[in-house]
Amino acid sequence: MVQPGSVMSKVIIHETNKEYLELLKRFCEANQLVGLRDTSSEVIFDVLDKNIELGAVFIGEEIEAVGIALSIRIHELRHDLPIFLRRQTNTLDDLSEDARKAITGAYTPYEFDEFKKLIDDCIFNTHYPTTLVEGIRTITETGISSLVGDCSIECDHPYLVKDRLIYGEIFSLIPIESSWCRGYMMLQIKESDLTRLVGLKSSAEDLSKPSSKAALINAWFSEFTNMVWGSFRSRFCASDTYEAATIQLPIITNHVERYINFGSEQPHLVFGYQVSSPSLPGGTVTLYQKLIFSLSWNPEDMIDNDKLIEQKVEAGDLEFF
Repeated sequence: MVQPGSVMSKVIIHETNKEYLELLKRFCEANQLVGLRDTSSEVIFDVLDKNIELGAVFIGEEIEAVGIALSIRIHELRHDLPIFLRRQTNTLDDLSEDARKAITGAYTPYEFDEFKKLIDDCIFNTHYPTTLVEGIRTITETGISSLVGDCSIECDHPYLVKDRLIYGEIFSLIPIESSWCRGYMMLQIKESDLTRLVGLKSSAEDLSKPSSKAALINAWFSEFTNMVWGSFRSRFCASDTYEAATIQLPIITNHVERYINFGSEQPHLVFGYQVSSPSLPGGTVTLYQKLIFSLSWNPEDMIDNDKLIEQKVEAGDLEFF
């Protein structure tokens, strides 16, 4: 059972052997993994193109006699995604240099202890405190509600992802810096969805004019980004005595491939929000939030100021009147 506040990861499974599939299902359930099984080597590329929440790819070596070639092809297209190959041996020594570069590791169906170590080292190598995960979700949902008004918000289970794809046409990026973490928060949305949100409080005439439309959607998204960022700072960084650091990593964006790289192999923490409202035309709006702590990460030093106040009240050190 998935615990509240826990973090999971989605993986594509390219496997046809029913016995191995059952073993993988149990492995995924026991290790915070959500498996997405494809039906053919062609379907997998459609999934890769449309899914931005992936942590890894699992492939059987002998499937359709192209398991290794498929791994190399996937790596060429999505080199950010780790690929794990099911084999009769858990080494890659006998494979070509191209295959060894493409495949992160090998596993055998009945020796999952070593496979778990590979997964932990590659995907679950960063601990995110439950209070931080739940706090980010609460802060963001509050920000959405304050700007949208009467609405229903569903938040997907938070995922760790290794892919670097950008969702939609619009994203905001803002630094997060404190004594215990340094990185970025990125919010992503389709322009059509953002326009519908802005249209709840703006006239159709203003949104029909390109210049005023751009100003309105930029203002809405900037306000939302600052609102979430400010709440994060207030809750998790208010007691900091942080001095600005001088070390930075370049951020590389490829607009053609919808790709962004923060200069680190660390997995991203991703939340997906679905917003619906009786007054919102066109159905549900999807918004993605990514947290990338690529510059510094020491969660053991984090202080949740909301929890700290609650503890002082319970201890009698503070009273509300």
